[in-house]
Amino acid sequence: MKITITGLVLKEMDIGESDKLINILTEDRGVISVISPNAKRLRTKNSGSLQMFYYCEATLFKGRKGYIVDEVEVKERFENLKYDMEKFSLAEYFCEIALVLSPREGESRDFLRLVLNCLYFLLKDKMNIYLIKSILELRICSLTGYMPNLIGCIGCREYKCEKLYFDVKNSFLVCNDCLKNSNNSYELILISASVLDAMRHIIYSKFDKLFLFKISDNTINLLSSLCEKYVSRHVDYRFKSLDFFKSLNNYIFEVRKEYE
Repeated sequence: MKITITGLVLKEMDIGESDKLINILTEDRGVISVISPNAKRLRTKNSGSLQMFYYCEATLFKGRKGYIVDEVEVKERFENLKYDMEKFSLAEYFCEIALVLSPREGESRDFLRLVLNCLYFLLKDKMNIYLIKSILELRICSLTGYMPNLIGCIGCREYKCEKLYFDVKNSFLVCNDCLKNSNNSYELILISASVLDAMRHIIYSKFDKLFLFKISDNTINLLSSLCEKYVSRHVDYRFKSLDFFKSLNNYIFEVRKEYE
């Protein structure tokens, strides 16, 4: 049985002497694993066609033990990200979080669209990289079922207050007055109005408006930290690519300090 899929290569892994196992985020089948025979050999049919950060259309054979690649047409390459180590490591994180959180064998158009756009904005220097990271983290969590309730205080429903806290554990907002009258256990972060507005935009806006907003560098830093904590709290997975991205950034920061 032959099927045609369109998707983004999230991960590739060598198997045996010449084959590769490829994880692809597709439009309508979620994340699927396919075997690309002889992919490591030069001058073979699909050599180099299914690489990480490649957006492709592929024809597959579906057998009893899974999918096998037949034909591949590359539609878009984001491989130039590898020439910037900071961007490359962040792009690896985007692919890893998509691999972990995207559905299997189910409709996944929104997941694919989100990751592709984040890679495009990252490659083209269209936006602060930490803002792109925050958009991906919070939006993909919302798609997966971890959408926080940011409409208003969980107690009094107030949309805007002088002091609003975000409960990272329970995924809702609580105002200062309701907090004083509660005996519940919270994991609270005092959230500024600008960070809250950004979070609301990320989870509630239509996709064609998702990347069309600007915030200050300070707000971006606070937003990035909060979104990262939110992912860590709700996704039971250690993202090695994120660890590498952060260690790389710490190194870059120290090097820059020496030359200032």
